[in-house]
Amino acid sequence: MRGRRALIVAIAVAVAVVAGVGTVLYIHGGHGSVKSSGCRALIAYALQISYDYRPVIERIAEILRDHGCVVDIAIGRAVNLSLYAHLNRYSIAILFVHGGKAVFRVDDRVYRINGLFTGLPWSPRYEELKREWIATRAFPFNSTKAFLAVLPHFFDVYMKGRFPPNSVVVVAGCYALYTPYIAEALFRHGLRVFIGWPGAVTPHYLFNATEKLVEYAVGEGLGWIKAVEKVNRVVGPDPVYHDHIVCLVNAQSRS
Repeated sequence: MRGRRALIVAIAVAVAVVAGVGTVLYIHGGHGSVKSSGCRALIAYALQISYDYRPVIERIAEILRDHGCVVDIAIGRAVNLSLYAHLNRYSIAILFVHGGKAVFRVDDRVYRINGLFTGLPWSPRYEELKREWIATRAFPFNSTKAFLAVLPHFFDVYMKGRFPPNSVVVVAGCYALYTPYIAEALFRHGLRVFIGWPGAVTPHYLFNATEKLVEYAVGEGLGWIKAVEKVNRVVGPDPVYHDHIVCLVNAQSRS
């Protein structure tokens, strides 16, 4: 792709994207079990820029620790390029981050793209990353403060090595699955399961649904696929934007 366009981002009360109600999309089939032995987990909390849901973060960390996981917590500016480049250190990565999307036209072709915020303010020193479609300048909804957001190509360029077996990345934010490109980039590094929402989500629903997801998957031992199904059955879709949580599974990863 050529041309430039800032990523249009949205969270919480952004205009929703119409999306299907699919629960689990099997890229190649497969399972999504949770094995706590040797588990290293990450909770990244860049949404604290706008919302304070620390009790939920602490509860999720407690569930993971109770089932044998060593838990790292990254807050604010600690959610940075290095953290994203090393997501494959973790068996479980739960990312409370703003997400965004853009739709644009180049040479009569329409492109869609989505990205994940860091906790880093935008700086001109990131312009080269923007030119290379690795990262971009992004604005939270209803804010004039710009942040650095990574694009799918970031993971192809900067992530080295593979994820552990049966690994999962949960993106608790808007537009993580507006396109499948972020998930596919992580799948190329052996990620097993990618979970997120295609469109906008409201904060209270987002944190509640993610806490329930971890409780079902890890606390109750259902595994991630069945946990997604239970969240959609018990918690339901976002009450404002009506998107359900979606799970993509990569059967080509190590199980």
